[in-house]
Amino acid sequence: MLKKLEKGICRAEVVGAMAIVVIMLGATILRLILRNYAESSTSSSLTETITQLMPHGVLSLGFLGASIGLSRGEAIAMDLLARWYPAPVRAFIARLTSLTALIIISVFIYLAFGYRAMDDSWPVSTILIPGLVLIAFKLGLRIYDPQGVSGNNQEAANEN
Repeated sequence: MLKKLEKGICRAEVVGAMAIVVIMLGATILRLILRNYAESSTSSSLTETITQLMPHGVLSLGFLGASIGLSRGEAIAMDLLARWYPAPVRAFIARLTSLTALIIISVFIYLAFGYRAMDDSWPVSTILIPGLVLIAFKLGLRIYDPQGVSGNNQEAANEN
C-alpha cells in the first residue's frame, strides 16, 4: 500500500515539476516581451511580479527533484563499498542513512518554522517548510522500505 502511495505521489511530483518548468518558461517569455515591447506601468509591475516569483519556481523544482530522486532511488549515494555487502547489511545502511538524513531534515524544518515566525518578509520562505516536509516524508518511507519504488530496478542495476 505504501509503494502505491509513493508511486502516486511520485507521479504527481513529476507532473508538478513539468508544470512548473512550463509556467516558468512561459513567464520568462512573457517578461521578455513585456520588457522589450510594452511601455505601460501595468507591464512594468507584471514584469516585477514575474521576477519576484522566479525564485519560488526554482526552489520548488529543487525540492521536487530531490523528492523524485529519493522515490526512484536515484539520489546521490556513496555506495561503492556497500555493493560488496550482503543485502541485509545494505538495507541496514540505507535505513541508517535515511534516519540520519531525516533527523537533519527535521532540524531544518524546526529552524524553518522559527525563521518563518521571526521574519515573513521573504516570500520564498513559504516553500521551505512544505518542501522539507515532503523530503522528510520520503525519507520516512525509505526507512520503512529502503528499496523504495524502484527497488527491483536498483537491485538489477547493482547486479550488473
